[in-house]
Amino acid sequence: MTSGAQLVVEQFAEIVRPDGGWLELVAIEGDLLRVAYQPGVNEQCDSCVMGAEELGEMLRAAVADHDPSITRVRVEAPPSR
Repeated sequence: MTSGAQLVVEQFAEIVRPDGGWLELVAIEGDLLRVAYQPGVNEQCDSCVMGAEELGEMLRAAVADHDPSITRVRVEAPPSR
């Protein structure tokens, strides 16, 4: 896995963590970055919690700076724990 993509995912995981969210890199398959995402909850600000589509777009833009070979991002539900 590319360290640039992994670094970006780790940074976004820190962003979603305060609201109880969870983000993990699943795989890099060619130009596709797959991540698992469980949004958190912010009772004072519902719009402060990123939706999966918004997160995917932000990840794609951020990863482009670190690894231009990744052009697509798929945000998936986390596996059952």
